[in-house]
Amino acid sequence: LAGDLIWEPIVWLPRQSIAGALVYQHLLKTLIAGGLFFSFLRLRGLNLSAALCGALALAFSAHMCMGSCWIISADDTVCFAFVLFAAEAAITSQRWVYLPIAVALSGLVTVFHLYLSAVLLCLYVPARLFEIQGWHPKVLASLCARLAILALLGVGLGAVVFLASSYALLSTPRASGAIPNFAFGPAPGSPFELGSPLYYITAVLRPLSSDLIGVGDAYRGWENYYEGPQNYCGLLSLLILPQVFAGASRRQRILYGLFLALIAVPI
Repeated sequence: LAGDLIWEPIVWLPRQSIAGALVYQHLLKTLIAGGLFFSFLRLRGLNLSAALCGALALAFSAHMCMGSCWIISADDTVCFAFVLFAAEAAITSQRWVYLPIAVALSGLVTVFHLYLSAVLLCLYVPARLFEIQGWHPKVLASLCARLAILALLGVGLGAVVFLASSYALLSTPRASGAIPNFAFGPAPGSPFELGSPLYYITAVLRPLSSDLIGVGDAYRGWENYYEGPQNYCGLLSLLILPQVFAGASRRQRILYGLFLALIAVPI
């Protein structure tokens, strides 16, 4: 947990000041997440109003605001917003310095976040390069390799923390499957098996409102109020979803459709 020295700066404060400072730390992370995503959307060419709406939707999304005492949800949002911004800055503006820093910081959250950042980059970077430049395998491979080297530099920067945390992770009963993922839940099954009907009901209703199937102890959805699907980012983002395809080129429509499928199928 040495990464918390950076991600949770309140740990540097006197013990009696931590609880109150936690509020301001979370508000700061809300501003940082929104600012990073705003900058990402501006790099993508969105106008000021659209970028601001997107930034507000992310900064006040369910995943950012429903964590209660589980402050790592805010770290998730800041981490992946930074990875997206860093990748886009490297692709469109040739500003390479952000990418290794973003990757290193993701590894400081937990080593699992480093893996998730790798998945995100492996999906986003080739698709974005293809969207911009079309199908030119040699050019795409060259640019992807350059960004991969920068990402590996970030892996090296964070190694002092995540190598130890990865050893701890692999040594826990949870990682080996010896105990359930939840303290009172069922034993873990195959990641490819279908979920329960209640899970799919929750996954359909919660993007409309986090509280549609109960609040707190009154929650009646899958698992519990915090660990159920947290997909709510505002009804506006659902209503304007068709705008993704309006005015887009055929290549972009194919890419955006594939991305939506990659999001929907695991859910």
